[in-house]
Amino acid sequence: MQKLALPVIALLLGGAGGLLIGRSMQGGGQATAAESTAATRSTGREGKGGSERLIQAGTTLEDLRALMKSGPARITEARVTLALENVPPEQLASLAAEMREHFRTHPGYDFAQMQLLNSIMSSWTSADPEGAMSFVRNSPSKSFRGLADDSLFRALAERNPEDAVARAKELSGMAERSNALGAVAQALMRSDPAAGLKLLEGSKELPGYMRMMLLEQVATSSPEEAVAALSKVSPANRDSFWNSEGVFSVWASKDPEAVLAWAQSATDLDMKNCAFRAACRRMASDDPAGALTKIDGMPAHLRGQLIATVMETWSDRDLPGALAAASAMGKPAEREDAMAAIVQRMDYSDPGETCKVVLAMPKGNARSSALENLSWSLRWQAPSQVEATLAKFEGVERSILAGNLAGAMVADDPEGAIKLFNSIPPSLRGEDKVSTFMWSLARDNPERALEFANTLTSSSERSQAVRTAIQQLAYLSPQSAVKQVESMSDANGRQQAVTALAETWGATDAEAALRWAASLSGDEQIAALATILPARAKNDPLAAAAQLQDLLQNPGKNSGAALQSATASLATEWAGRDPKQAAAWVAGLPSGTAAEQGATSLVMNWCNYDPAAAADWITSLPDGGVKDAAIQPLVQNVMQSDPATAFSWGLSVQDPAKRTEIMQQTIRNWNANDAEAVRLAIQNADLDADEKAGYEKLLH
Repeated sequence: MQKLALPVIALLLGGAGGLLIGRSMQGGGQATAAESTAATRSTGREGKGGSERLIQAGTTLEDLRALMKSGPARITEARVTLALENVPPEQLASLAAEMREHFRTHPGYDFAQMQLLNSIMSSWTSADPEGAMSFVRNSPSKSFRGLADDSLFRALAERNPEDAVARAKELSGMAERSNALGAVAQALMRSDPAAGLKLLEGSKELPGYMRMMLLEQVATSSPEEAVAALSKVSPANRDSFWNSEGVFSVWASKDPEAVLAWAQSATDLDMKNCAFRAACRRMASDDPAGALTKIDGMPAHLRGQLIATVMETWSDRDLPGALAAASAMGKPAEREDAMAAIVQRMDYSDPGETCKVVLAMPKGNARSSALENLSWSLRWQAPSQVEATLAKFEGVERSILAGNLAGAMVADDPEGAIKLFNSIPPSLRGEDKVSTFMWSLARDNPERALEFANTLTSSSERSQAVRTAIQQLAYLSPQSAVKQVESMSDANGRQQAVTALAETWGATDAEAALRWAASLSGDEQIAALATILPARAKNDPLAAAAQLQDLLQNPGKNSGAALQSATASLATEWAGRDPKQAAAWVAGLPSGTAAEQGATSLVMNWCNYDPAAAADWITSLPDGGVKDAAIQPLVQNVMQSDPATAFSWGLSVQDPAKRTEIMQQTIRNWNANDAEAVRLAIQNADLDADEKAGYEKLLH
């Protein structure tokens, strides 16, 4: 690409931080010999303020990038902005086009390049807003338009806020309008937040967090005005992260008593609650004990939240004092809320001190959470410190610490991690701990994980461990997982491994996994195929369904559960794409549990978007197990909206036990909303006296 000539601008950084801008070059960017010599000369002069150096502005995009690397981010951004100050619009357009090409060929986040784009687009917009706007709107990449719009609309808002808002609202895409309005708000936040708030008041697409940031800026000078503006925003539109509390926190930083007085008389419940929390947080920073006392006069339903707010602030400044206050609380629930808040603010970098705090806590959820956090911080401690900490706990609490720590140690010391995990009594491990530890170990070294799994004495632990290790290995290399499975001699462990491999490989490459499954025999082959076929159905449901139907007609001795699960999964997958085809397949399956589970899954999915069509299909089925299985999810779907229809469908179930279960659910639900209607329905139903009497008892 031909180099783009930009004016040569010398930026002199003095010891006091001054910037000296050199003269623009004359004659189409060509400098005189004297000017060139002056511009390229480097000076190194030591003085009171330190060294000075002369910086030459670039003439190409690469020179600008080099300038971006010449110092701290904020300073270099200012240098580039100054270097672009007198560049003609047509050259800025060329630079912007180069940047667009860069983002096309270098996808991903690059902060320095985004800074450079920001400087170029801001300068271009200031010089030629129509050209910059046209360039961005005609850019094919949506992500590039989003990046460019940020600086484009901020620059527009700095020139003419009303025009910027009008232009933003004219954009065709909702996401682009939202992004542009957010950029306008960001510009106005610095110049005139009150005016910005009024200008953007009716803009529904302004991001909630930007509106709240504007409000917080207004609150710094006029809290009453910010609160009045906030009250006009519907609670549903108040962003859940940048919420109302930020406005009250700004106000409370200056006058918490005023915020508390406002909250006492407020009628907007959302704002009222936020104001109480903000006031308590600020008062707790001065007098936490006094803030706790004041909670007694606040709404009772907020008491737990307000106690937690005060304790978070208190423990951040005075952990022993906060812990003593929490321990002295008389009500167990409030004490637990206080302890939970303290746990969030604890410093876990010193295990010795942390142990003292945890051991002083009463047994409960807060103490368990603190132990979880402590276990992760122990990873960075010396072995002697780890042993000393573990020795202070016993039973379940030691198992929490050891289990989490073992998983965290795997990357640095796998053998030490295995030794620590083995120190946990099997009765305290549980499937979750085994699975979590094995996942960490298998990610680091799948082969070593399998070796360890085979050393476990508990058959359930061993199966769980083997499954986890094979899944991780199959994710990294299915062929390596196949070799490991082939080397296994334990029949039960091998069966678990086959299923785990089929599940992971089938999700990433169903056709290759099917070829592997075809090489197996007996129950192993059936289990593998049953696991893979629902994944194949995503691309070829007819072929997958036909193959599964063949398996159902010739099942193995121990493959019933796998085939039932596969039938349900395939029916669910297919129902989301073509429920009528899926229904025809389910109706043609051999009678039995697999077909019944397929019918249940099919109707459960189908009812989400077309319950009437699902009901028509159920009506066409002959009486029997499949029809009964299909009715149950239909009844569940319409029970709330149409209990009379649910009641009628429930009565049509043929199996007595299933009918009783469905009818009891339906009657209890209907009775809670319309007792008289369900009473009449039972009286008029075609039921024998004993069944009718049993249902009538549910009404009382």
